[in-house]
Amino acid sequence: MTQSITQTKAQSSSDLLDDIYSIKAFKQRYSQLFRSSHELDYLLRNRRLNGLAESGAVICSPSGRRISIVASKFATWFLSASESNECSPTGSASG
Repeated sequence: MTQSITQTKAQSSSDLLDDIYSIKAFKQRYSQLFRSSHELDYLLRNRRLNGLAESGAVICSPSGRRISIVASKFATWFLSASESNECSPTGSASG
């Protein structure tokens, strides 16, 4: 029984780590979300202003030199930010 609990905890820790990306890997994996390669950099630079830091989607290393992104938390932030902004796709007819 104890071995099963230990395996379950190890597996859920592994699943959590699978959700964490470097900035480069996140840009490659989710490139369709950004209009340019610099848009994510802008969002990360302004994370304290745009709510991204508060969302828990950004993890800073203890030295502060490396940033990682928690994909599931980023998605929650991204979708909530999208819902609060009323925008239409470029080139669409308004009517």
